[in-house]
Amino acid sequence: MQLRWQTPRGEVVLSPVVPDASQPTAVRDPQLARELSERGFRLACQNLDTAALMLFRRALTHDDRNALLYTRMAHSCFWTGALASAREAARAALAIDPNMSRAMNLLGLAHRELDEVIESEAVARAVVARWPLYTAGHINLAMLQLRQRNLTEGLQNYEWRYPPPDGRPMLMPAKWPADLSGKHVLLHPEQGLGDTINFVHLAELAAGRGARVTAKVPRVLLPLLSQAKLNVEFVTVARPRDFDYHAPLLSLLHRLGLEDSPIPPVPSMIKASPAQVARWHGRLAAHEGLRVGVVHDGDPRMARNAIRKFPARLAAEWASVPGVQVFDIERRAPDRPAPRAWQEAGIIDLGTGLDHACAPFEDTVGILANLDLVITCDTSMVHLAAAMGRPVWLLLDRVGDWRWFDNDERSEWYPSLRIFRQHIARDWSQVQERVLAALARITP
Repeated sequence: MQLRWQTPRGEVVLSPVVPDASQPTAVRDPQLARELSERGFRLACQNLDTAALMLFRRALTHDDRNALLYTRMAHSCFWTGALASAREAARAALAIDPNMSRAMNLLGLAHRELDEVIESEAVARAVVARWPLYTAGHINLAMLQLRQRNLTEGLQNYEWRYPPPDGRPMLMPAKWPADLSGKHVLLHPEQGLGDTINFVHLAELAAGRGARVTAKVPRVLLPLLSQAKLNVEFVTVARPRDFDYHAPLLSLLHRLGLEDSPIPPVPSMIKASPAQVARWHGRLAAHEGLRVGVVHDGDPRMARNAIRKFPARLAAEWASVPGVQVFDIERRAPDRPAPRAWQEAGIIDLGTGLDHACAPFEDTVGILANLDLVITCDTSMVHLAAAMGRPVWLLLDRVGDWRWFDNDERSEWYPSLRIFRQHIARDWSQVQERVLAALARITP
């Protein structure tokens, strides 16, 4: 089967890779292949994709005409960051079974992460056209559209993250009226803590239309957001049926019909308490020079974590820049040591056990208030530090999350944020050159 898509550059034709039937194979045991595939699938469900891939490869020696096996292999390759292998495995699955919707969607995801934009869009549109009720296809297309700042189509497709039950047709949620006077609106969180911090200020757009706004937020963020100067009531428990309107935070721009409007930047709304500022000032003041906090890794359960995190050795090199003092602020359990490269480079460890003996984020915001700069991968630390108004440098992989769009090094969301983007997928060397040069320019 060939996928065809018309683009401004002409027609794109994508041909799946077909397994070579002419090659001799070892003695086949299809039953053993199925057993290995199931064992690998169970490992993959536990996020043990590297181990799962070993079983999938063994299974292929016994059955290389199994579309489901190739699809599972593509999924695990994608999660481990082996993007080219994920692409080829998905193509092999489609060559065997063109009706494998999940394989086609994985092919689109692999193209997207490899920055093969035209191919990714071709596949995403083919998936939606062929399986109009396939949720993942709409979301993949939404990611592409949003990254290009096509909010009108992108936010509409993004609504598919909450599909109707029982395979019923998707009905787009109705837009809210321009006048919400006398209405009570509930906004509820979704996805990660950083997403809540990033989008909760948009609640004021509903308040500006006359609504009384309540935002349900994760309990760990309640102390931070409750002292933010927003016209919003923050709670941790609420029932949608008690409100006139309700929506997920990331749907608010769509509900209010503001897709074509400028994005309101996140204000400096999170503050550290004077006591925490003073406490950490006493601990950090002894270190002279530019005080830089670093986070190089995110939640390993996140599908793109292997792609978005940057090597620990980059921060070790920053520690050698004259006038720079680097602090490890990567929150982790007390029994998890800092990366060896950081220990050898003399990076000061503040991350081990951070916030374990106090309220959530209490120590973190106290530290951030005393740093001159935060350099981080795309994780919740970006949003926390930038929502405090602290200078933040985001080291972003080539594709990046849609909210950073695909333009320059500044962000529409955070005035204090500077983005250092990869020019080549998986290549951090050019990013490192720019970061080192920028550090040299601002050191005392």
